[in-house]
Formats: sequence, C-alpha cells, structure tokens
Amino acid sequence: MALNSNELKRLQEELKSNDATWEAGPTSINKLSETARRRRLGCIPEPEERIDDTDQKLDFSFPEESDLTNIAGSNYVNPVEDQGNCGSCVAFAVTATLETTLRLKTKLPYNDRGGYALPILSPADVFFCGCAGDCATGTWVSRALDYCKSTGAITWNAFPYDDGNKTCNVHSDESQLRTKVGTYQGTTSTDYMKEWLSSKGALVTTFAVYSDFYSYKKGVYSPTSTKLEGYHAVSVVGYSEQLKAWKCKNSWGTAWGEDGYFWIAYDVCGINDYMYLVVDYASYYAYPLLSLGGSTKHDQGASPAVALSRSASVEVHQSHRELALWYRSGSTTGSWNDSHKYDQGWGPDVAINDNGLAVEVHKSQSASTLWYHVGQLDNKKVDWKGSVKYDSGLHPGIAINNQNYAVEVHQGAGATKLYYRVGIVGTDRIEWGDSHEFEGSGIHPRVAINNHNQVVEIHQSNTTATFWSSLGQINEDKTISWGPSHKCDKGYYPGIALDDEGRVIAVHQSEAKIGLWYQTGHIIPAANRVDWSDSQYYDDGYYPMIALNGDGQVIEIHQSQTELRVWYRTGGLSNVAIGGTAYVESLVEEEVLQAEE
Repeated sequence: MALNSNELKRLQEELKSNDATWEAGPTSINKLSETARRRRLGCIPEPEERIDDTDQKLDFSFPEESDLTNIAGSNYVNPVEDQGNCGSCVAFAVTATLETTLRLKTKLPYNDRGGYALPILSPADVFFCGCAGDCATGTWVSRALDYCKSTGAITWNAFPYDDGNKTCNVHSDESQLRTKVGTYQGTTSTDYMKEWLSSKGALVTTFAVYSDFYSYKKGVYSPTSTKLEGYHAVSVVGYSEQLKAWKCKNSWGTAWGEDGYFWIAYDVCGINDYMYLVVDYASYYAYPLLSLGGSTKHDQGASPAVALSRSASVEVHQSHRELALWYRSGSTTGSWNDSHKYDQGWGPDVAINDNGLAVEVHKSQSASTLWYHVGQLDNKKVDWKGSVKYDSGLHPGIAINNQNYAVEVHQGAGATKLYYRVGIVGTDRIEWGDSHEFEGSGIHPRVAINNHNQVVEIHQSNTTATFWSSLGQINEDKTISWGPSHKCDKGYYPGIALDDEGRVIAVHQSEAKIGLWYQTGHIIPAANRVDWSDSQYYDDGYYPMIALNGDGQVIEIHQSQTELRVWYRTGGLSNVAIGGTAYVESLVEEEVLQAEE
C-alpha cells in the first residue's frame, strides 16, 4: 500500500518536533506499494567478511567539503538514472562509481565540451550478465565489481537498461566497448573515504533503508523510523564536514530527493561502515575527442567540400554567381593558396591521399550525369586532368586511400536508391569496377576510406530527418562487403571522415536546418558497425563536410546560413588518456586567448 497522507503528515510533524535536519514529502517512491518500494532496493549483504585492504595511513589530507558534481563549476558525475521496478541498485552504484572516477582520472567533466567522450556504462550488463541478477532479490557489491574486473562493463548503448528481468544480451564481438577495473579496494576509514572523494573519485557504499527514507525530499537524512525495509547501494560523490554528511547519487530518478541525490549523516544506517573504491583501470572505452578552432571566412561560394592529406589540403566549391567549380589547395592548418576555376557543375566532392593524388566528382550543370577529375597536387596547384563522365545520378561522394583505391557513392537519378563503385586511380583515369546498388534507399550519401581498405558510408534517409551509416570492407574484385545500416542521429546532409585507427567523425545539419553538429566514434569490425557518440553542437550553417588525416588533423568546412560564403575551421582528433589529454589543455589555452581578445 502507498504511504497515505495521514502517515506522511505524522512523519512531517515528528521531524518538525525533533528539529530534524531533513524534510519529508510526497515522492515518486512513497506513492508506490510496499512491494514496489522494496523493489527499488536490492543490495544483498556480502557473503564473506569485508576486509580493509587500503594502505593503512596515519596522516590524511582533505578539505572541509568536496562535491564531485561541482568542482569549480565542473560536474564529474553522469546524470542520475532510474533502476525502476528492479532490485538492481548495486549495478547502478558500481557503474556510476566507475564513470565518475574515470572522469576524474581523465579530467573530462560531464559538462565539458569533451564530456561526451566517456560513455554511460550499462547496469543491465553488470546486473544480468555479471551477477545473474534477479529483480526480486538483487546482488552484492563485490560480485558486481569482480565482473567489472574480469570482463568489464559494456556501454549503455550496447545493452540498454530497462527494468524487469532480462537475459544477458551482449555480443562477444563488441568486447572493445568495455571498461575494465584493474584494482578495487575496500576501506573502513572515514578519513580515507574523504581524502579519496576530495581528489581521486567516487565510492560505492551500502546502507540499511528504513521506511521514512522513501519520503526524503531534502536536507541531511537521519532515520526516525525503526522499520527496516532492506539494504541499498549508492555511489558516494561528496561530503561536508559542516553538515557532517555524505552526498550520494541514488538510482531512483531525478523526481526523488534533491534531483536524484541525497545527503545522509555520518555514521547512520551503516553508511560509512565500509566503502569500495576503484584504484585503477585495466582498460577503458572512450570516444575520440574532437577539438575545433574558431570559424574563419574562406571564400564566396556554395556546397563546399574538403580533403586532407598529411601534408596538404584541397577544397572545392560551387561558384556563388554561376555554375562554375573552383578549388584551392592549402596547408593542413588552414593556410590557403589562390582559388582556381576548374570546371562547370553542381555539388562537388574531393579526396586526396598522402601521395598528393586527388580525385574530384560532381554532377553536370545541365543533366543528371556524373563526372570525375584525377589530379596531382604539385607546387600549390592541382594539375587536374580532363573531366570524365562515369555514370548518371545525384549527389556523388568520393574517397581515396594511399593504395590508390577510390570509392564513389551516389544517389540514383530521379530515385532514392544508393549506388557505389570501387576503382583504382591512375594518373589521369580511374579503372572502375561495376556499379552496385546498396542499402536500399536514401539520399545525399558520402563515403570515407582508410589504408586498411575499410569503408564507412553515411547518408540521409529519404523519408525522415535521420541519417545512417554502414561499415564495409573492399574485396579484391572491386566490391564491398557491407554490414547493416545503423541510425546515427537526426539531421540532414551528413559528411564523414575516417582514419587508420578506425576513428570516425560525422558532421550534419540539424533538424532545424541551421545548426551544425558533430559525432565521433570507432568502427567495430567484429560487429560490422560504427559505434557513435552523442552529437555535439559546434556552429550554424549549411552543408557541412569534414576531413581527417593520419596525424589526427581536421578541417571542417560549411556554407554560411545567411549568404553564399564558405567558412572553415581547423582542429584535431585525439584519444582520451588517464591524467588528461592535449585536448583539454588546448581548450584552456583557447579560453585564455579568447579572454585576452
């Protein structure tokens, strides 16, 4: 039975008369039945004696308070989740602690521009796969941590959580998506706990839950009820010597407590009898970090595209006054040479390899015919050979690697079918294989290739404002073995880049058709797909394209949203590292420069 209004009123009066440090009220939990409330717990006491295996220090150093949700404005804690009608609290407490501690170690707050790079981990994996969890009974903490040490916790996207008993639904070919604990320890020292929270990360704790806890609204909780409901596990993310309390991240959603958090007094309910900490990580999964500089006006024109090698860049665009096509060559850091007209047409795309061999494709200005150029970059200019007709269609895209393999994609003429072909690029011609239909239907395709002959294709749906990607491998017969197509996000006009490490970047125009967004990801060859991060906003404009070279340098280009002008920005792609990354340092330097300006 749910807590009735008279019972809640009596509790509130008792708290008031006792000058309690917390307030009770209607919550998302106390309105549930008694059985459903207890399903929000799920911590089983450890079957073996818990031992303090931390360093037995005598001297500790910690400040008066610490809150990992707000360290000088930076929040190192991922959003509060809801375990729902399942006793899976242990899995939520453990994954939350892994996430927060890794954010501290990599210096990547959740609310930072690079915060997207650390994915949310899957409590479903830890509970149902690692602990053979049953929603009615729950599990114990060391069992979950042992699984995170032996196997690792997979990303939420690989095994999304919803309440109710589940069979383990994780594919072995996605093992690279796991974050593995190296060492974890337990401590009974409250000083050790505070020192850890002030500098190292979060902690997992367990405590006894009494019936009044369900009605917690705010303040520092200390039980008034003597009715024991069960045991619960949470992630501890802070403390206050002034309040004499711990700050904890719960797993009952944001409608309960202080936006999903609660404060609990020291030494009550067994809250600090024993806490678990993650010392280090054997491995961790993170998305690539993309840093982009400020946008710079480049030229007049429309529908730009850009290519990048280790030593040079090439940009192409459509004239703002006529159906002429123009190009510029430049450095890898956005220093451009003069603009040159090279043909007539619509919607150009361009690619270049590290040998300076360039390929350009475009649609005819008067018909649905597709043409290409081969060129060699030399002395600040591209020596383009004659234009060659190769097919009919719309919106062609092109990619080339250092083995001179070229992959072309396009939309069928007057239709929404997608086609690709593979060729070998010579000095003035491409030896194409046959054209093949793939993916079924779509519009505005783009393609990228690396030196392992791995290919990523991206396109917009022809029926909804969504875009999709697929991973492929070039075969000797100039065909591609494609994996299934997977949705990336909502939006229009996607562009794609890929490097030899299997790192990918996608850019797109938002559903609002003005904002520009990017995603980063990794190809997962064993699973035949790309694993994408969440999208991040970076500018306003139209028709974005992006290029990435083997040194992690990036150039993004797009058309202005207000006029026929082309803008670009340079940047870099880096990997998340323990101790922080050059990316984080570059952001600090950038902010200092902006402040000085």
